[in-house]
Amino acid sequence: MMRIWGSNDDSNIVKVMWCLDELGVEHERVDWGGVFGGSDGPEYRRKNPNGRMPTLEEPNGFTVWESGAVIRYLCAQYNLGSLHPEDLRARATADKWMDWSSLIFADFNRVTSMHVLRMKNEALRQFTGRPVRSWHSWISSINI
Repeated sequence: MMRIWGSNDDSNIVKVMWCLDELGVEHERVDWGGVFGGSDGPEYRRKNPNGRMPTLEEPNGFTVWESGAVIRYLCAQYNLGSLHPEDLRARATADKWMDWSSLIFADFNRVTSMHVLRMKNEALRQFTGRPVRSWHSWISSINI
């Protein structure tokens, strides 16, 4: 079975897991990196030489890393034509928006990940204003 290496509170893992769910692809997610450690070990570095998450690993040992590359690979393999358009120009349009959103949403995703996914409910109540302020700061910086 396909494995996705990375913790479920990382925004890049969330993107890949969302894609897998949309595609209906069976997989196993392995808690790895961050608080789980292991990303600097030689076994993981053979899968992903930069030691970051996510990494997709197929049963035959083939790996793909970096969330955008993983998503493109999954869409091309399991859903060519819909999530991954066959038409080259349509695909380029989808790719540029995916790459743009990864950069533009990075700060917001970092705040969301820290304050919503990683903090316990009690601690979150102490910081309820902070994600909102970050959201307003972010939203005012884009112009689309």
